Amino acid sequence: MQSIRRIVTNCRRRATNCAILHRIPDARLFELSSKPYRSVSQELEEHTLKKHKLALKDQIEQVMRGLEHQS
Repeated sequence: MQSIRRIVTNCRRRATNCAILHRIPDARLFELSSKPYRSVSQELEEHTLKKHKLALKDQIEQVMRGLEHQS
């Protein structure tokens, strides 16, 4: 029973950390998307940040699905 609680606690902590990391690039993405013209490097940065956010979102969903199965 103790190990299940530990697993659930670790999963929740991981989901929270991913959610925090998911929000960090928002200001930079807003800044980039507000520009009418972006350089190639800025477009690449925007694309990379969006991919990173999507990967974190997938991790959050995976952790949450794991928590549902643990309950």
